[in-house]
Amino acid sequence: MIAFMVNRGFSLLELRKLYIDELFSYYQSLIFVLEKKGEIQEGSYDRVSDQDDIAALKRQLGNLKPR
Repeated sequence: MIAFMVNRGFSLLELRKLYIDELFSYYQSLIFVLEKKGEIQEGSYDRVSDQDDIAALKRQLGNLKPR
């Protein structure tokens, strides 16, 4: 998800400053707009709009060890 957003113009610094819920909201909005423009496959938004994805992202970020 982060690589996809960086490829679409977000900087890593911008993404790092976002709260997890904001990050996921931006990602969902980006997918929705790209689907409506026809740049990505139809039905992509339905796959990313699941709330379980936010919980999984929080778990993954919680498992990161600081350097």
